[in-house]
Amino acid sequence: MHLSPEQLRDAAAVFDRMAAGVAELPAVHAREAAAGLTGSAVGAALGESDPVSVQAKGVMASRFTSLSSSLTRIVRDFQDSDFENAAQIAARLDAGRG
Repeated sequence: MHLSPEQLRDAAAVFDRMAAGVAELPAVHAREAAAGLTGSAVGAALGESDPVSVQAKGVMASRFTSLSSSLTRIVRDFQDSDFENAAQIAARLDAGRG
């Protein structure tokens, strides 16, 4: 499989949008539903799901942001490496002419 730097940048942008999208998801508001299930094990579990869902959204957003950063860094590192290699080749060609 071959991916161009532009494709990697595009993928990074998708992960950035996904991170932003997760952060914008509405709250579950499960405690309101749990109030109608007083004394029920389901109601108790449901009542505890709001803080867990907030934590899960944070973890997901963080992972998407991390993936985006990784892809961006990969593109930069490979491009920098390409520029370094090109400069070394040019220097060797110049040295051979002298």
